[in-house]
Amino acid sequence: MKLQELDFRIWDNKNKRLLYAGNEPIAIGISECSKQPFVTEFNELFGHQEIKDCEIELWIRLKDKNGVKIYEGDIVKAKERIIDPDYPKEAELFIAIVKKYHDDSIPLYFMMYKTTNNNDVFDFEYYEVEVIGNIHENPELLKG
Repeated sequence: MKLQELDFRIWDNKNKRLLYAGNEPIAIGISECSKQPFVTEFNELFGHQEIKDCEIELWIRLKDKNGVKIYEGDIVKAKERIIDPDYPKEAELFIAIVKKYHDDSIPLYFMMYKTTNNNDVFDFEYYEVEVIGNIHENPELLKG
């Protein structure tokens, strides 16, 4: 991955807001002393202020069917792509959360986790997806 392809957003837990890299004066770094990541926001009055209670969500390098970037923590509507037109089958439709896939053999990979059963994991390759919200601003979409 090239550095210019790296995109992220920050969920500020204290102020309940999403900050998008490139649209907001925010920066992510690693503390020299603690070796821990930190997020800062610049404002005219106070200069750089650390955002202490936040979550960093990466762009997964995919866009939905409408051209909207898909980020970790997004809620998507997924519709199965019909691969074989001769195989009569109803396309599966479900709501899922975009999360990092945890597998030591794969360094960074994102999958869709069905909201009705977190054990059901799906790859984006076989589904047409549409971002309909995110876990912070639209938690009501997670209710079955």
